Amino acid sequence: MSDSLKRREYASLEDALRQFPWWPTANLDVIRQIVAEIEIARIYTPPRSGYIGLVREDGGPIVSIHYGYMAGLQNELGKRYWKELPVNRIREGDSVQIGNTEGDPCPECGIVLPISGPCDYCY
Repeated sequence: MSDSLKRREYASLEDALRQFPWWPTANLDVIRQIVAEIEIARIYTPPRSGYIGLVREDGGPIVSIHYGYMAGLQNELGKRYWKELPVNRIREGDSVQIGNTEGDPCPECGIVLPISGPCDYCY
């Protein structure tokens, strides 16, 4: 398999963050604070490198870190939520949000499948 089709693994969050030098400093500070509270087993980027994935030690949902938000976070009661980062491209009620842009959850890991193909984590 070509290297461009493989998931890349990282030894630390900082190593992974270096792959996204255009991410705003304000977002990086918040990302570091949130990630400090999570016990991480593995850190990766998918073949298309659109986000950073964090595999939890406790087997909980995978946390995905994107340009302007983090998904797969859990509160004390185990309820999942996402966190909007200070600098983002999220638009309230914009027509761009109309329609389903994601597929069904992966039967293996639970991450939402992209409509265009297989699970980026289980690939």
